[in-house]
Amino acid sequence: MRRAFTYGWICLLFIVACQEAAAPQVLESQKMIDILTEIRILEGSYSAVVGKPDTLKSYMSKYYQLIFDQYQVSPDFYYQSYDYYMAHPEQMEWIEDSVINRISDRLNRLQHP
Repeated sequence: MRRAFTYGWICLLFIVACQEAAAPQVLESQKMIDILTEIRILEGSYSAVVGKPDTLKSYMSKYYQLIFDQYQVSPDFYYQSYDYYMAHPEQMEWIEDSVINRISDRLNRLQHP
């Protein structure tokens, strides 16, 4: 009986150890690009008019919240996702490049309607 119990624990440990780690809960990259594009435009607009975006964080926070509401994402989940992508530089570089391309496309459409 004791041998079967030990064998059962060993099998259970083996099964648990062999399972892949669950993927972290983060925003999918396309949604991250959407949100980050809006944030970069907001920050760029603000800094062009007022100065550094960090100067009035409390003023900016309501605009950040509007973006998060638009995409139905909590600030905590966005920042958790942002931290995840920052820890994975290749993915973050692709996201940032995509954001730059989107903003460039928008500028081109405004300049050449």
